[in-house]
Amino acid sequence: MRTHAAAYPVAGVFAAACVLYGVSAGAGPGWGDAANQTRLAAVDGLRPVARAYPLQATLQIAAHALGRDPASAAGIAALMLSAASVAVTYAVARHALGLSRVGAAAAAGAMLVCHVNWVSAVEGEVYGGLGLFAALGAGVALARPGPWREWGAGAALGLASLHHRAFLPIGLVAAAVAVVGAGRGARGRALGRSAAGLALGLLPFAALVAAGIARGDIDWSTAAFRSWLVGSPRNAELLLHSELDFGASIAYVARWIAFDMAVPGLVLVPFGVVALRREQRVAGALLLAAGLVIPLRFDGVGDRHVFLAGIYPLLALVAGAGAERVGGRLRAARIAIPAAVIALPIGIYWVAALPSVSRHIVPDLTPAAAADFLFPVRSSASDSRLWSRAVLEPLPPGAELFADWGAAGARRYVQEVEGCRPDVVVHRRLPAAGDVAAAGEQGVVIALTPIHRDPEARLADLGGTIARPGPGTFRVGAAG
Repeated sequence: MRTHAAAYPVAGVFAAACVLYGVSAGAGPGWGDAANQTRLAAVDGLRPVARAYPLQATLQIAAHALGRDPASAAGIAALMLSAASVAVTYAVARHALGLSRVGAAAAAGAMLVCHVNWVSAVEGEVYGGLGLFAALGAGVALARPGPWREWGAGAALGLASLHHRAFLPIGLVAAAVAVVGAGRGARGRALGRSAAGLALGLLPFAALVAAGIARGDIDWSTAAFRSWLVGSPRNAELLLHSELDFGASIAYVARWIAFDMAVPGLVLVPFGVVALRREQRVAGALLLAAGLVIPLRFDGVGDRHVFLAGIYPLLALVAGAGAERVGGRLRAARIAIPAAVIALPIGIYWVAALPSVSRHIVPDLTPAAAADFLFPVRSSASDSRLWSRAVLEPLPPGAELFADWGAAGARRYVQEVEGCRPDVVVHRRLPAAGDVAAAGEQGVVIALTPIHRDPEARLADLGGTIARPGPGTFRVGAAG
């Protein structure tokens, strides 16, 4: 009976998160990585590769089997994982940290309106899954020492095989819990329990591997293993030999943390740090440092702020501890604090999305794209399928189309999943000057994600003439 009673609030938090994210979600498979993930799950099914996000793919395939189209199914999968990260944050706050309902509600509320978690839910992205695994890792890091913590450390690490970006932070924390968290004479038993937990956690991924062996499509080469573990050899190179300025990276990460967590959550974090036990502070600091490695060092994408999804459950939990500490001293604030943690960030995002404000925050984006980016509520205008069809359908037979990553992902989705103009060759890159020169006067056709205020400026370095033959398309020809 007590187990059921404890599950009801967690289920309620999950349901509330599903409602918020559901009414915020738009149509379509999204752009870039979101569209690519939707396409791969719809075309290739489950694959034994952590980069293929097997848990999210499983949910997408299940939703599709229940009658939803692949794009809607992908949106449901992303929504459920982001909502699950909120519910697990609440459960960890209540049962690992021992917070009251007020503190746990504040922690879950901070995660609920965390910008990157909300955006991932409404865009079909994969970072809600990262938040879910990070919440499990934070629960292990902050729980009281004991056998169940050691079992949980191994299990969390094993489950992280279902999301490759969760592997690094959870792996470091699991090792610390198993070795450092146990007493000097008990480390052997702790390692044994963690190893057993790891074996259990790896079972879902092992089942995928077994199925892949049965189909004969498993490649055990060293390159394939590296790709499974860290993303790809190129990703490892970009991480290990980053050319990013460290000071600029710190400023970049700090700005995004301030926006993603907004004001109330961050204000409560210092109070939460004081409220934690010493060993919890050490474990939390280790998890925070591990979760910041990729956002600070990865020199390969323009939106590396999304990788911060791995630290937000920890910050939300510490904020929840802070809410309990402040609320314990101010009884009248016990309800007001969780409400403010949820309401104020929504107001901040709404104000940031106003055209008069957003043009100072993201000056390169159109007002509509800036509003979509800053306030996580989508509309039919966000349907990348409609835009992609408008670009592809007028092209002549056998045409070639160059596209930036965001546009290319959506174009390939409508080609491979919906059968729209499969004869068009889509290059997932913008052309070089040599491509334009080789094409001559007829030029090259280019599709750009419809978010930039001055898209022609992105093509200026190609030289030649720029024309707009249709919506979302540009034709760049060699200079006469």
